[in-house]
Amino acid sequence: MTVLDDWSAACVAKPVREKSAASKVVQEVVERWENSTGFRVKVIRSDRGGEYVNREQQQWCANKGIQQQLTPAYTPQLNCKAERLNHTLIERARAMLHDAQMSIGFWADAVQVAAHIINRSPSTSKYATPFQLFYGHQPSIAHIRVFGAPASVLISAQKRSNKLSPVSEQGVLVGYSEHGHGYRVWVPNKHKVIVSGDVRFDEQPAQQQPAQHTAAHNNCIICKQPLSSWIRAAQQQTVSTKQETSMLLRGEKVQLCQLSRCQPSSHMSNKSNYSNSNYAEALANVALQTGGEHIAVAYSCGIINVAIGQPPQTLTQAMQRPDSSSWAEACDEEMAALQQMNTWQLLPLPARVQPLGLKWVLTTKPAADSSKPRYKARLVIKGCAQRPGEYG
Repeated sequence: MTVLDDWSAACVAKPVREKSAASKVVQEVVERWENSTGFRVKVIRSDRGGEYVNREQQQWCANKGIQQQLTPAYTPQLNCKAERLNHTLIERARAMLHDAQMSIGFWADAVQVAAHIINRSPSTSKYATPFQLFYGHQPSIAHIRVFGAPASVLISAQKRSNKLSPVSEQGVLVGYSEHGHGYRVWVPNKHKVIVSGDVRFDEQPAQQQPAQHTAAHNNCIICKQPLSSWIRAAQQQTVSTKQETSMLLRGEKVQLCQLSRCQPSSHMSNKSNYSNSNYAEALANVALQTGGEHIAVAYSCGIINVAIGQPPQTLTQAMQRPDSSSWAEACDEEMAALQQMNTWQLLPLPARVQPLGLKWVLTTKPAADSSKPRYKARLVIKGCAQRPGEYG
């Protein structure tokens, strides 16, 4: 279960064997937070689950003078911050488990590490870490290590059988100690987690696989051919035939467009004559000529992933694309429609009220005649940031 401070976004993730233990966890966290900060908790907001709505929890809140706010059934949006935190923790735990190639049995450790990192990561809304906002000082991140990294744990001299016994044992990092300095390391030989401060980690990335090799953990094909040769071939329009090969890229089935009669050569590796816009424009030309919706190119100095046809996530990204003029026209059409419909009315902002933010949602729709796709832009309000009791 998770406990979240509404103002600072500091969170605690604790694994419980059964839901009935949730109320005990809430009480322990509240007591610890009050002792650490000197402030009293005034309100606890939760859903109407039986683990929160029971006689013991209600009596405890009444004795401490804490107001218990309960959201209506099947309305998680009224407790949006807690729901979003749970979603973020699950996403990060899933990513760490798959990256470390660890079994799902370590999900509780991954969730706790994710919460540990979130508390020490800066927030874009408050420009500070939740830890700093909650405790009043900056946290140390010198102890942060890669989850699942191979670790060598020192065996103390008192536990060695003789002078020739090994001085360390091998394991993997699964977390950090809650009761002081130390790392939680899973030792497969002993089939248990040990806590130690004398640990050395091997955080070096694995050797890059050969070209056209599909990694087992991410199913991503890496191509080391120079990008400049494909760009030059696209600009010269020497494409005669095409071959579409199905591949998996980041979990989505896309089309890898292969150019036949213009294979890259080793002497075409200079990319100084091509700017980022030329790269994107040439890749778009290749996509239009070969009929592929996506092109993924991994350059020798680092993977470059260009998805032709996938809409940008932000307006800034849209303005950096070769089709920025089309996105600008779509945004102008949306603004004209909103003004024509008198969607909003300008009013003075009340005191101590923070307005909700806006976001552009950009997408494309295929045209009926298979010509240039339609660019669609919608201006939406961030309703997830609205707190219960506030109405705009």
